[in-house]
Amino acid sequence: MPTTLLTALLFITTLVSASANGLTDAPTHSTQVAVGSYHVLTIKNGALYGWGDNTQGQLGLGAVSMEYAPVRIGTDNKWKMVAAANFHSLAIKENGTLWAWGWGNSHEMGLGQATSKTLVPLQVGKDTNWMSVSTAPDNSVALKKDGSLWVWGNNVNAALGVGKTANSSVYTPTRVGKDNDWVKATASQHMILAIKKDGSLWIWGRRGGSSIFGVPAAPDVVTSPQMLGADKDWNHIYVHNRHGFASVVAVKNNGTCWGWGSNKSGKLGPGHKEDIATPAALPLPTPVASMAIDNNHSIVVKGDGSLWHAGSFLKNIAVKSNEINQSVSFIPLRIDGKWAAVYKGMNFTLLLDQQGQFWTFGTNDKGQLGNGYKNSSYTPTKVAFP
Repeated sequence: MPTTLLTALLFITTLVSASANGLTDAPTHSTQVAVGSYHVLTIKNGALYGWGDNTQGQLGLGAVSMEYAPVRIGTDNKWKMVAAANFHSLAIKENGTLWAWGWGNSHEMGLGQATSKTLVPLQVGKDTNWMSVSTAPDNSVALKKDGSLWVWGNNVNAALGVGKTANSSVYTPTRVGKDNDWVKATASQHMILAIKKDGSLWIWGRRGGSSIFGVPAAPDVVTSPQMLGADKDWNHIYVHNRHGFASVVAVKNNGTCWGWGSNKSGKLGPGHKEDIATPAALPLPTPVASMAIDNNHSIVVKGDGSLWHAGSFLKNIAVKSNEINQSVSFIPLRIDGKWAAVYKGMNFTLLLDQQGQFWTFGTNDKGQLGNGYKNSSYTPTKVAFP
């Protein structure tokens, strides 16, 4: 039986969620979006589009290039879900099949030992009951419709939770344990985090080089799913990891927000810049509709559609408080509009407004802004969607 681990590091770049009644009911939006380091994927009306970096085939276009505006990927209009990391992408179709493309030297695409790169989407195995998928720079995790959990990718020190393997990688999807009550799972570098139907939060993998998450004597490697604390009211979690230093914001069913980990520049908004060793209540602008955490700052979309930020923000993005661009508490951003969601890539931000339009700002050296130009922009510009 899995045991309880009271303190652990979380290495995640996306969202984990479960509703109060145990169903997978994360904050969702009508447009499916996945943001990698320098590329973006989105599904509209079942069709798959992408833009940005394609030097390793992560856009799945059959060739390598930079795409400065959205382009359609293939002709299929049955895509359901997408996930993206540094140089690869994963997706699920409406028929429950799983697909992968791009490059992954830790076999995080799950295509087998012989295939670490493909410029077009290839099916992962033959199963037709995949429900959700998440991927990170070196591993991936997916759930099937029966509630089982599967992993593949980097398995150094048995970090994937499937025991030691002859090689340092797990080449194809491999089941973790026998439980069938998983409802959401997220991959992160060297770490997996998942939520069960009862709202409990579970982790496993390598804890990395940081000891800011509590007890330094906690195991360096957790080789099977371990429950984090005793609470069973977790709703969703936002996490950012950079070189083993993770920042976590966890939201409970009652809307309270808890944060811990790296608090560089005050990006978690606690009112100070010191790292937070154990979960502490955060005065976030609630209700939180969406959140993205970066190296030095965080952005929150409130339920009323307004934008807020904490930490040291990008140059030339002003905020509605004495024209400063650094704060250890969340303050409004001077970006007009009604917003639905926010996403972070490497040095760029993507906003989804309540009309379903994309807006981006930040660096644009690989076309990641998707506005049809090559220049960076420090004010939001509309994505040139076809």
